[in-house]
Amino acid sequence: MNRRSFLLASTGLIVGVHVSAPAFAADKAGYEKLVKEVIGALVAKNFADIDGLVTKLDAAAKIGVDLCKEVAASDAANKAIIEFAIANFEKIRATPTDKFEDEWHEGAAFKAAGHDNTKLDQTGKAASAIDAIIHPLTSRAALLAYKASKKPELIKTAIDELEEVLGHLKHL
Repeated sequence: MNRRSFLLASTGLIVGVHVSAPAFAADKAGYEKLVKEVIGALVAKNFADIDGLVTKLDAAAKIGVDLCKEVAASDAANKAIIEFAIANFEKIRATPTDKFEDEWHEGAAFKAAGHDNTKLDQTGKAASAIDAIIHPLTSRAALLAYKASKKPELIKTAIDELEEVLGHLKHL
């Protein structure tokens, strides 16, 4: 093999590896697909299977846990707050709609445990990974509340939360 052929082959291997190597082992594409499916159903006013949409949001939030684990493994500065979010998955999941904003988005639960999520860079990986848990579970709570009350503003809340998390996903 001459030098030019070797360089071209080497470049192709390097580019091929770089392009095909995922940034995360967690299923980020699957997460995005689930979130977009729920948004699509809600925008289309397809409310016949709220439980199915809730199941998709649970699955997305569990992928969010995997994303958090990966970020925590490489982010020593934010490892404790990320691990707090992971450890409190079921507590977050059980939070009623009217408590989500104060407890998880504004950070009362984090602060009570000695963490301040409001100090995280909101476009950074740590905040984005944590939000990959919190936003689909907020949307989930809104859908469950909608199922009981039929209040249309809860559908808007569910959609808004999911659209916001798609923005965070770009930072992972």
